[in-house]
Amino acid sequence: MKFEINLKKNKDIDYSNKSSKIQKEMLNKTGLKAYTSVKDKTPKRTGELRGAWSMTKNSQQVKIQNKLPYALYLEAGTGIYGNRGAPIFPKTAPFLQFEIDGQIIRTLSVKGIKPVKMAEKTIDEIEKQLPVLWSETIERCMK
Repeated sequence: MKFEINLKKNKDIDYSNKSSKIQKEMLNKTGLKAYTSVKDKTPKRTGELRGAWSMTKNSQQVKIQNKLPYALYLEAGTGIYGNRGAPIFPKTAPFLQFEIDGQIIRTLSVKGIKPVKMAEKTIDEIEKQLPVLWSETIERCMK
């Protein structure tokens, strides 16, 4: 699962002056805010999922991703809460079996998990903050 913050070069902008500095600082600031926010919004049962977020950046883009396969399931939800809208049943075995906090659980079906939407909430949060972030960044860089 990943999301990106992109800054596309505009051929009409002179990137050698202050606009380049403003854009670079803005990309760094929004990327770091998004990275911190998505980690804070990630559930922490064992800490593995929260610790698996990574951020890479270049002059045009910040990419935030989590390579654990179950990150997407937590983001979107599963079972009755997911895109299928139906409980989860075993496909080949007579029952589902899984372990939670050292306890073995066997059941015929599960409802699934409600979506956490850590990335979606982070993107919404950052988008709402953009006008203020731009103003602060422009003011600081123009000094």
